[in-house]
Amino acid sequence: MEDHRLEESPPEDGPDFYAAHLAEVNDTREVVSTQDIVNSRGVLLCRRGMRIDHEVADRLVRHKLVQPLENQVQIANSVDSSSLHAMLQQLLERMPDLRQTHENCAIDALCEEAFLRWPLPPVLTQKITVMQERMPKQLEKGVFCAWLALLTGRELALARDDLQALFTAALIHDMGFLHLDPQILSKKGALTPAEWRAIQSHVVVGKIVLESIDDMHPRTARAVLEHHERCDGTGYPTGRPEPQLDRLGQVVGLTDSAQSIRVHQFEPCGRNLRDLLPYLQMNSHTYFYDVYQAMHAVLNNSGLQPTVTHPDADVAAMAAEMLAKGRALHHIVAILRERNVPELAEDLRGKNRGGAVFRVANHLLDMTTRSGVVSDELCLWLESLRTQPDPAALMELNELQLMLNELHWQLNNATKAFNAFFDSSCAETSAEHAALKQIAAEVEACLQKIGG
Repeated sequence: MEDHRLEESPPEDGPDFYAAHLAEVNDTREVVSTQDIVNSRGVLLCRRGMRIDHEVADRLVRHKLVQPLENQVQIANSVDSSSLHAMLQQLLERMPDLRQTHENCAIDALCEEAFLRWPLPPVLTQKITVMQERMPKQLEKGVFCAWLALLTGRELALARDDLQALFTAALIHDMGFLHLDPQILSKKGALTPAEWRAIQSHVVVGKIVLESIDDMHPRTARAVLEHHERCDGTGYPTGRPEPQLDRLGQVVGLTDSAQSIRVHQFEPCGRNLRDLLPYLQMNSHTYFYDVYQAMHAVLNNSGLQPTVTHPDADVAAMAAEMLAKGRALHHIVAILRERNVPELAEDLRGKNRGGAVFRVANHLLDMTTRSGVVSDELCLWLESLRTQPDPAALMELNELQLMLNELHWQLNNATKAFNAFFDSSCAETSAEHAALKQIAAEVEACLQKIGG
């Protein structure tokens, strides 16, 4: 049995970059210490009432503090509930599909109550204020997720306390990023395994902050910690399976994925929120089934129609393009099947991160089998459309395109898991380790050829 204790522990001691963010905020809003700030050896670093400017921040970053910095500072003109509600309204105005969903699902009264009347502790309003100044896109993501979490939580008939805990978790689920190295967060190229682990630590940081707040609902901290966990054990930070996970974390995780797809994949090509249904279909076994059903119901009740991104598209050309990509992805999946990757990974399962490789490999094969997106039958259908195009197939081609994109993303994600395993066990020389490393290299090469 794998030991997850190291992965559940707080991040390794290192610089906490929150002070640097506070110094930047201090340029526009006064940030002052509310008490004497001392390090773990009792050395005074900042007197009560001092502004947290860049000089003070540089000093604070280099020391381990007795108390969390967020508990020892105050920001003037912090974001309030009215500002948060205004952010939601701006989001709904900018994204008409969200506005239509909002209206058709009759969620306005609940959103007003949540955004305007559900109280947030001062530490969280401080974090939200810093995010507004330093990471506005992340804050907008939190508002989006909080809105969608309310819709999903209501569909699940959550008790009011649990719905409030869910709302808070969704709103601030990424606040741990404020404590990480900005250079890693802004890196344009591929992340190293060590950098990827640093990114993953944001969920642990968020949990630690929330657990330090008096009277915070315990499920809020757990939801933040678990929002990247998945029922089949392919998530992080611990790779726990379904019986060990809480429903609220699953809701936050699904809203997080939905926001990322809607903004980064759909917005540039004019797709809408309902186009998430193929994603749900591909990933139905990775979330709690009732959470999957609730999100499915929200999308069906939105009143939105599936998008045909290119209504005048050349069906033959579109089919040929997807046939080429489908065959390439089919080849990758065949590599995983024919080389018995789950069996290889099973032999390495007891080693550090070996279980993650095992779970990811099984997830990929299970997902492709369930969806049929790389089946021989599908390839034959695309081949027939390439030679005898049928305009009536355009809607199906659009949905297939979404499913192939999701498989492509999942395969990219698998290479991260493989690389993290190799990085953590670089001294291994077993035949299984060598074989798996060769397979991972082949998969990565195939993905690069098709733009992955």
